[in-house]
Amino acid sequence: MKVQGALAVIPDDRREALRQASVLIDLEIEYDGAAMDHGVLMDVSRTGVRFRSIRKYGNNRLVLLHPPVNSGLNTAQVNIVRVRDLEQPDCIVYEYGARFMEDTSIHRHAWFLTLRQSEG
Repeated sequence: MKVQGALAVIPDDRREALRQASVLIDLEIEYDGAAMDHGVLMDVSRTGVRFRSIRKYGNNRLVLLHPPVNSGLNTAQVNIVRVRDLEQPDCIVYEYGARFMEDTSIHRHAWFLTLRQSEG
């Protein structure tokens, strides 16, 4: 693993779109019409997001990510493509890599521009 600034870069973790640290925001996650779950957005790219939640979802599951009401962003449908267990001292947290679905292509650009951290 190589370190660039405060971010660790894993050489075999290549993506077609650059992932940038996100402004940390709380998300509401909707899955299969069930009650909303809580999550935190970690980073964002033009094609997807990385978020964490204490709820476990499987790979290839579609979920809706609801941003905070005052964010000006629309709900985005994403497909979970990666799940990783992160053991914390008091619970297990799951980290997800998810791709925006094609029908949200208009909104994903807004997510990227609004939520990426500025480098200044």
